[in-house]
Amino acid sequence: APEDGLLGVRPAEVLCLSMEDHYVRVHTAGGSKLVLATLAQAIAALAGAPGLQTHRSWWVAEKAVTGAVAEGRNLRLLLSNGVTAPVARTAVAAVRAAGWLDR
Repeated sequence: APEDGLLGVRPAEVLCLSMEDHYVRVHTAGGSKLVLATLAQAIAALAGAPGLQTHRSWWVAEKAVTGAVAEGRNLRLLLSNGVTAPVARTAVAAVRAAGWLDR
């Protein structure tokens, strides 16, 4: 995808996406920025990059996951850029199947 696409960066650079009101925050190793889009539009712009939607408002790239931490009944993924991403209870099985909890 060209640099001037919906996300403003190449899909390979994206570590995670998070929703903020009507915007998507695009996180990369170099920082983050907001783009006006729905999460579904932003995920589609990633052109099939390996990752999972871990929560209704989060998508995480496989390469970004460095570990996981449980906080009571809640699970969060630790990412290479220092961000922690929530995992919805309905997504725990998919995250476990992907092997992300073993990192």
